[in-house]
Amino acid sequence: MEKTDNLFTIGEFSQLTGVNAKSLRYYEKIGVLSPVWIDPDNSYRYYTLAQGSLVRSIQHYVEAGVPLELLHNYIDPATQRIHFREQIAYGIEAVKQKIEKLEQFLEKSEMLQQKMSRCERLRKSSRPVSEVLPEKHYLLTPAGDRITYRKYGTLSKRFLLDIKREGLTAGTEIGILSRRSGDSYQNYIFADIQPEERDIRNDRRYLHLPRQHYLSTVIPFPENGSVEKYFPEEKPDIILLTYLFTEDFDFRNPEYELRWSADPPEAAYHDVL
Repeated sequence: MEKTDNLFTIGEFSQLTGVNAKSLRYYEKIGVLSPVWIDPDNSYRYYTLAQGSLVRSIQHYVEAGVPLELLHNYIDPATQRIHFREQIAYGIEAVKQKIEKLEQFLEKSEMLQQKMSRCERLRKSSRPVSEVLPEKHYLLTPAGDRITYRKYGTLSKRFLLDIKREGLTAGTEIGILSRRSGDSYQNYIFADIQPEERDIRNDRRYLHLPRQHYLSTVIPFPENGSVEKYFPEEKPDIILLTYLFTEDFDFRNPEYELRWSADPPEAAYHDVL
């Protein structure tokens, strides 16, 4: 009787398990499925029937999106015994973490849908839209005067890369913020940020805007970056210029939202949650 009569070649084992040979070789490479025997003369790989259970467990993790690279931690390298209890516990924890990330993805996607609907409403309105927006957390960097489109791009690039290097994550709002100081304005590049990522509330660049009333409209990027011409009489405390997040976004020629703080009107206004 041949030594391999009761063993499966890699091709036969592929047919048995439904897993292609390339994947079986990958499982071997990362240490989660070693052939029971490798012919020293021709390097042919052979597997046992019992190893089919291991392949099924690996596929179970593949279908759940569990990283396979750490499964070898639950296989004894000397005896190839599989510690299924610990391996399954690892898989359960990995799936829980994946579910948490998917829930975060859904929450963020729904938030982006709401933001998109709001921007489309601004886009279709012939007059400024009155609304209450939730609190905002921003990081600022000085931008100086006469913010041309090119200067805005250069400063934004530098600012966002600095934020990234600090281990922080900028949100979806990035733009120019003008803050009134007496009869003039101080201009900044701003990015919204999650304060819980790190204790940034004591950062000198940090600005918290409470939930408040705004007026918003859609404009092209203003000439020389100056938005004060839109306010010949009133002097809002805060003016923001940011990309308009539209359903069909043209990154070559984006539209911009001009938003400014305002006193609540006597009539009812839209409350953005």
